[in-house]
Order: sequence, then structure tokens, then C-alpha cells
Amino acid sequence: MKKSVLYLTLMGSLATASNIALADSNCAALPNHAALKTALIAARSEANGGFNLDMWSTIVDRDGIVCTVAFTGVNRGDQWPGNRVISAQKANTANSFSLPVLALSTANLYTAIQPGGSLFGLQESNPVDTEAAYKGPSEKYGQSSDPLVGKKLVTLMFSAAVLRYMMLPEKYSVLSA
Repeated sequence: MKKSVLYLTLMGSLATASNIALADSNCAALPNHAALKTALIAARSEANGGFNLDMWSTIVDRDGIVCTVAFTGVNRGDQWPGNRVISAQKANTANSFSLPVLALSTANLYTAIQPGGSLFGLQESNPVDTEAAYKGPSEKYGQSSDPLVGKKLVTLMFSAAVLRYMMLPEKYSVLSA
């Protein structure tokens, strides 16, 4: 029991530490809230074959730190509330799978993350830090003072095999990723 509590405490500490914004964030080099909102509203006015609904958008820097969050509606209730976190997850995924010579969108990853695909399980490998994602007050969501700004949306992730080994080392002798 003591061992389990120690490991869970360690994991909680690491997850918290992973959410501390880095002082050298590159957000200053990226579009600010006003620029994102302007671009998002312009994109929203384009005919794109979708549902023509208001939407959220998030910009993260290369380190995965949220730089800004914006929405197209008049207030935060004009777009699906759940899409705020989804937009941040997609920004993080796009950032995580981008290189200077190749950028993969979340749509490019669809086939690979299906069962049997080379990246199956990817969606489980970077769980949302719910403390950062749902920190309030909600009235600030999508504003320049959104509580996500300056935070990493995902927590530090251990593979399930490492966690099993930590909890029951006598039972598992080989670790897998």
C-alpha cells in the first residue's frame, strides 16, 4: 500500500511539473489572441461544406504550451463548449507531428491510429491535464486571459507497462512501450 501511494504521489508530482509553463516560450513569435480571432472569423465566413457553426481555435508553441485560445461566436456559448479542449488537443497533435519539412494534420493520422495501424493507441498516449483544461473561471474561456494560456494541455505520460511494473515489479519482468 505504501509503495502504491508513493508511486501515485510521484506520478502526480511529475504531471504537475509537466504543466509548468516554460519561461522561454515562443508565443511572442506566434499570432496573438486578436490576430487568431480575426483569422478565425474570416475562415468561419468562408463556405467550406461543413455545418456552418461557430468554432474554437488554439495555438500552441513548439513546446506544446498554449499561446492563445479564441472562438468565432459572440460569447463562449455560441460554439460547442467541448470543442475548446478538442481544439487544444488538435493543436498539440499537429505540433507534435510536424517537422520543418513535413507537417501532418490530425486527418493525416486517422488511418494510422485505427486498430492495427502503426500509431494505434496514440490517442491514449497524451491524456488531457483536466486541471489545466477546465480551470476556471469559465467566463475567461476563449478570451486573451483563457486559463489554458501558458499551460501544457497534456500530462506527462507513463506507458501502461511501466505503470504495471512500478505497481507489481515481481509480476512483470519485461517492459514494453
